[in-house]
Amino acid sequence: MSGHKAGKLRQQNKGHKTGTHASKRSVERRIAGRKAGADVAERRGGGMASSVSAAKARKDRANQIVQLRRQKVEARMIERRLGLNGGAGQGPPRVVGVLALGASADAAAAAAALVASGDEVVSSPVPGAVGNPVTAVFRSQRQRMTVFVVPRPVADGPGAGDAAMAAACDPSCPVGTGAASDLVATLEAARGCDLLLFALDVSQSPDDAIDAVGDIALAGLRAAGLPSTAACLQGLDGLSMKARSEALKWGRRLVATELGDDCKTADQSSTAALIRAVTTAKPRAIAWRERRSALIAHAVDFVEDEALTSSAHAAGITTAAGGIAAAGQPMCPLAADVAARRAATDAAAAAAAGAPAPAERFGTLVVGGWLRGPPLSARSLVHVSRMGTFRLARVTEEVDPAPLKASHANTAAAAAAAGAEAPATRSATAGIRLDGPVLVEATAGGETMESLAAPDPSLDEQTWPTAEEERVADEAERLRRLEHARRKRGIDDYSSAWLVGDDVDFTAEDGAGVPDDIDEEDEDDDDDEDDEDEDDEDGHGRDMDDDENFADDALRELCLGVADPPPPDKSDPATRRQLFESDKEFPDEVDTPVGQPARSRFARYRGLESFRTAAWDKLESLPPSYARLFAFSDFMSAKRSAEAVGADAARAMAAAEGEVMTLERAEKLSTAQQARKGRAGATGPGVDITGGASSAAAASSAPGYAASVGAGTTLTASATAADLASVLAERTGEALAPPGRYVVLHVAGVPASLLSGRPGDLPLLVTSLLRHEGRTSVLHTQLQRTVLAPDCAMPDDEDDDEEEAEQSAAGAAAALASDPVKSKDELEFHIGFRAIDARPVFSSRSTAGGRHQARRWMPASGFAMASILAPVAFPPLPVLSYRRRPLPAGAPAGALGPAELVATGSVIGADPHQLLLKRTLLTGAPIRSKKRWAVVRSMFFNPEDVMWFRPVELHTKHGAKGRIRDSVGTHGLFKANFNRPVPQHDTVCLPLWKRVFPKFGTVSYGQLLSASDMDLSVPLPAALRAALMATGISPEATKAAADAAAAGAAASSHE
Repeated sequence: MSGHKAGKLRQQNKGHKTGTHASKRSVERRIAGRKAGADVAERRGGGMASSVSAAKARKDRANQIVQLRRQKVEARMIERRLGLNGGAGQGPPRVVGVLALGASADAAAAAAALVASGDEVVSSPVPGAVGNPVTAVFRSQRQRMTVFVVPRPVADGPGAGDAAMAAACDPSCPVGTGAASDLVATLEAARGCDLLLFALDVSQSPDDAIDAVGDIALAGLRAAGLPSTAACLQGLDGLSMKARSEALKWGRRLVATELGDDCKTADQSSTAALIRAVTTAKPRAIAWRERRSALIAHAVDFVEDEALTSSAHAAGITTAAGGIAAAGQPMCPLAADVAARRAATDAAAAAAAGAPAPAERFGTLVVGGWLRGPPLSARSLVHVSRMGTFRLARVTEEVDPAPLKASHANTAAAAAAAGAEAPATRSATAGIRLDGPVLVEATAGGETMESLAAPDPSLDEQTWPTAEEERVADEAERLRRLEHARRKRGIDDYSSAWLVGDDVDFTAEDGAGVPDDIDEEDEDDDDDEDDEDEDDEDGHGRDMDDDENFADDALRELCLGVADPPPPDKSDPATRRQLFESDKEFPDEVDTPVGQPARSRFARYRGLESFRTAAWDKLESLPPSYARLFAFSDFMSAKRSAEAVGADAARAMAAAEGEVMTLERAEKLSTAQQARKGRAGATGPGVDITGGASSAAAASSAPGYAASVGAGTTLTASATAADLASVLAERTGEALAPPGRYVVLHVAGVPASLLSGRPGDLPLLVTSLLRHEGRTSVLHTQLQRTVLAPDCAMPDDEDDDEEEAEQSAAGAAAALASDPVKSKDELEFHIGFRAIDARPVFSSRSTAGGRHQARRWMPASGFAMASILAPVAFPPLPVLSYRRRPLPAGAPAGALGPAELVATGSVIGADPHQLLLKRTLLTGAPIRSKKRWAVVRSMFFNPEDVMWFRPVELHTKHGAKGRIRDSVGTHGLFKANFNRPVPQHDTVCLPLWKRVFPKFGTVSYGQLLSASDMDLSVPLPAALRAALMATGISPEATKAAADAAAAGAAASSHE
């Protein structure tokens, strides 16, 4: 059937005639998506607009080219620093840590498979000293790698097991060795890795590939900040082809689910695939590590300083903790644990031999390795993992033990080692060269080791009133009270003139002895005027002053003689859980004591009209210990200033590296030209092929390159570390050690027991500190409660059903509630690369006038601010908080128990004057209420307390606000007015506020506080302290300080 056909009478409209120009629609269709300038130019057919648009386009293209070039240069700098894609000649080796996520996985086999394919393998000179790092050179991939095995945590619970407890009780067993490792050791070993290679056994099931211990390790690593990752699948050799294919599929899915889609996966049996997965993994930048110089130890040795040791013994310093405290730095809790174990071992050996326990030895810690990050300044302090914070004496140059190419070796140091210069002096154990070419040396004016400030006694002075001034003030106060009492009794001015002195006795009921601000009554509203005649009676005509009509017998017995119940045992886990649940249901509510007046129990509290706007002086009533803390006038400005120094040095280093790269390209170009000329000379005569060096010089003297080099030290393609250090000194005005080269750090004033007692399976990490990061202040961190128990971990797989997810969430909530964290509990904080024990004060972070409300318990969900006394740390820095399990009897004094991760977060800032206000709610119940007034009981138990707290504003849980008007009876009941009617089931609250302060940790600051107090009162070991603090600048300076100390002691004894 055909469709409808229009007839002859259909209207035919004429088409639009645009004339000679294009229509608007056709123009828009033709130029859609282009800029307005191009539209106008095309409409008008070119002209000036077209030329302007073309010029703008050329500028945009040029700007884009510059941006792409800058991005490529920055990527090249990162590759050189990480040793990637041909940059390993000047960059350090890539640090790869291997961690087994399952009990059946073999991390050592994965590390051996990775290292075995290297063209050259270099191990540590002293096996077992610093975690057995092995450096392998892969010349075909043009990379170097430093590989070591990361220890697994224990398999029993969220932080400790029987093996770890047994190791902790054994003084001869270092922490973290073998199977008795804890989560702290695992995260500490992974802290300096550029890439983590996870070993998974996929021959059985996904549950066995990543077990409970693997989940705990992954959760801790995510909280600390994961670097680049790769996965090594094991257990595929004995499977059939079909089973192997299935295992590879679900193994890759498991890795993608747990570690992300960008995590590369390889089979361990395929060495080429494993190397490709590790070498092509994209580097992941970690901000807090990029701002600080770091060095993974390849060789470590200790050189005793006999002069410093004898001076310390003469001053009575015979322990590692005493030496660090005398230097002015807090003791790292991990270092205290190492020192305690070493001291216990030495004491047991001395007792068996019948000799006295040996005293501590002090000297220089010599660490060799590849320097990473920005250039290192000798003025900055350095932190050594599990040992503490010390000063650098100097940084020397050493030959690279694993060069990628012969041209990239340190030619100056190699020539010195080959005998071109004087024979090198090397350490006895590790063979590290001690007298290498000095790159930078410590000078005066660097960062001080004084962690605590010396208090100024004059700041605590105040003018004390004289006896005459006190007498006049007392007389004025007596007359004011007398006048107030007369007016309240209704005596007019004429009658009161006849009352002189103390002839009239006013009782407490008349108002005598009550402060003026308490006795002033608020004016009633208009709605209360009708009730003035009924103020003394309730709605049933009963006298409200007669407490027998409404006070029951139980309340009377409680008020008249029942003592307060004994305080609960807060160390009992069941009691802690009960208190935590009670505070969650009734936050900040405290029972008023019966046997003690409330005005004395809460004497340090005060009432606030408004938490946000009420006045509170930040410098008021600070603890005496706060005089030793450092404060910043502008914390963020100090942070930017400290980071700017490293940024300037990094830019100077990048410019120098760029010049070296240009020289390398010029040298390659000249070599290629020389090769071409050689080939041409074979076919034609008269070609000069001896101009390679001149060609390189001509290439390097191009106009665009000459401006970048400038005057000063001349760089070459084979520039040594000393050349780069000279260039950095000229451009920054400060002695800096260039990163990417193999150097030797000389760390002064280190106790010998801290090195000999370190765990053998952990790498030694040396990290520089920014300016002011060695000073103590109140550090504010933001934390979130963490659960790492295997049976209550939150599900990460989207395919988990809702029932399993609800069970996991319920298990997590139960675990959090069963083990709460109380404010001022002793915790161990790992802030970036440092560890310190502290007693935090938790608070709710707010912007209410620079003050935060303190909390008694850490919340089970959400974030809380934790304020601790700790060295300054500039954000961004991760924070991990651990709680140590107590050790049984027989453990060495000072040893630490197994650790449990309880919270994770980040650093906010440092401010010792931050207001942390703790709220206490005194509650009462309204027993009689009428309209907007009520009689409240159970808040106080005597009328004096009622009159004392009368100025404080009341509120109820249903939102009403009111004031105390008068005391009723003699048992603490009172009458109060509110802004709206109060129901009988409501609760009346009286809020009180007190400022709280965090406390010093017992391990970190125990001896430091006593040593600093002793130094202020008895300045005998001042010379020794100066030697421990300032030195190591040179052996001569140390000997001079020791001689000065001995001379001072001899002079004092002679006198």
